[in-house]
Amino acid sequence: MNTRPLLLLVALALLGPLATASAQAPLKRPLLNACAGDRSNVPYWTNALKAQDPQLRVRAAQNLGEARSAAAVPALMDALKDENPDVRLEAERALRKINRR
Repeated sequence: MNTRPLLLLVALALLGPLATASAQAPLKRPLLNACAGDRSNVPYWTNALKAQDPQLRVRAAQNLGEARSAAAVPALMDALKDENPDVRLEAERALRKINRR
């Protein structure tokens, strides 16, 4: 099953709140790119782990896990201390994926 169209709809739904938050505006394009299958932009996703929106932080951790880049490890280690349990869980999963590469 191809989930890309669904992910793009979710991304577009998230862009509404992001458009009003000027600090998070630079994260819009990477969010759309990730939903379209591009998970290679490690610096953007590392930065997104600090976003206010917990859903965006969860997606960032997921994408960093898919990228399997050792450069993401420090940011993911910090995300293990996130206030949101979903972010912590995804950060842990991402670190496991990176460890298995």
